[in-house]
This record gives sequence, structure tokens and C-alpha cells, in this order.
Amino acid sequence: MTDLHGWIRQKIDEREALARQAAANGADWTVDLPMRAIRTAGDFAVATTSGTWAWHIAANDPAVVLRRCAADRKILEIHRYKGGSWEPYACDGCGADDVGALVDHANDCPTLVALAEGYGITADELAQLDRPQPDRPVNLYKSYADQVDAYCRRLDDLLRPTNPTSAVPAALRGPNWKGRP
Repeated sequence: MTDLHGWIRQKIDEREALARQAAANGADWTVDLPMRAIRTAGDFAVATTSGTWAWHIAANDPAVVLRRCAADRKILEIHRYKGGSWEPYACDGCGADDVGALVDHANDCPTLVALAEGYGITADELAQLDRPQPDRPVNLYKSYADQVDAYCRRLDDLLRPTNPTSAVPAALRGPNWKGRP
């Protein structure tokens, strides 16, 4: 089974496909009370009913569903996986940074869980979702002292001038030049 991010994406795809099929004759639906019908902008009768049923159906027309799917995709983009081998499953939207994430896995992201609840996920389904674990980085140093030593050597290399002062052209030397000619 896929993880939570993939599960939500699959549900959005399903709902969006249904809305596109329903929008074949027009996505914006209105209630025509005298005729007790729900009609598209192209005057196609979608259904015949009245009362709160009609208003509910018209309020959830394909245009509304497609806008909701687009908004949900934006939420998924904010809460996307970072990628790479260090934290491929850290959720950017939950505060993942150089220090770490506020959640252990994107499946624990409260925003994604709330979004999934809107698509009808149950606690059992959530528990059955995959929780792929990232590969942890290989420690390149045997100890913290080795790491500090390597950092200091690299810093020393960066700060050491690459050209001796005697390599400065005579035209660029000032009147108080003390270097060798």
C-alpha cells in the first residue's frame, strides 16, 4: 500500500476524474425551481429534484469539486517530500529543516491527516499505510574531534592566500609597497 501522501493523491485523482466526467455538459450548475431541475450553464438538465437536495447538489457541482482538488494539490505540494537520501520523507510543511522535522514521518503530519480525513480515511487504513524509512547518512568521521579537525583544515585551506604577494604586478603596487620586486 502507498503512504499517506500517495493515498491522498490517489483520492484527489479519483474525485477529479469523476468531476471532469460530470462536467461534460457544463461544470457550473444552478437550481431551476419552477422546473424542479438542476441545470448546467448550457441548459442541460442534470437532475430533477427540489428543496435542499437540489441546492446541495448545485453547491457541489463539478466546478466546485475541481477547485477543491486544485486546492488540495497545493496543500500536498507544501507538504511534499524533500527527496534525496538524507530525509526523503520529511514533510516540508511540518517544519523540516537542517535540525529536523516536527514529525517523524509525513504520515504523522497533522495537516495531511486532516486532509485525508476529508477524503474518508479511517484509523485502520491510516495504520496500514506504508511508512518508508529514509537511509541514514554514513558518518564520515570516527569522532567529533575528527570532524572538528577536518573542518579546521578546510577553513585553513580557504583562508590561505593562493598567490604570493610577489606575484602582484608592479603597476598595481602602491607607493608604500614593501614586497619584493
